[in-house]
Amino acid sequence: GNFSNLMKPFKNYTCLDPLGISYNVDKNNITIKMKFENLQTDKNYDVIISSAVHKYIKLTPSEYFQKINNLFNDNGIVCLRSHKLPDYKFSEINNMFKNHYTLIYDKSYSYCCIKRNICYYQKK
Repeated sequence: GNFSNLMKPFKNYTCLDPLGISYNVDKNNITIKMKFENLQTDKNYDVIISSAVHKYIKLTPSEYFQKINNLFNDNGIVCLRSHKLPDYKFSEINNMFKNHYTLIYDKSYSYCCIKRNICYYQKK
């Protein structure tokens, strides 16, 4: 929801709400009211932002990684943000990206006294 509003200045994007909630966005762009695990598309993307949603998605870390991996264009970038640390599902997903992608940014931080982690990876 908040991400859809942040993306309004951009000309071409698709937002997928992991809980299947619909939001109003600019008519030139798309918000899909569908759970991530149900997504089937022939589209590929340059950037995927997975911001503290993995615990809501009913996929194993391996299935989650494969689904995101299959959505990328060559040299695509993924941004992963954890829930409150320690976050074991995030750690497993993050390790899969470490093994198959190039790490370009990694930062742990506190937000409202909650420790989190954010990583950016680029497809090799």
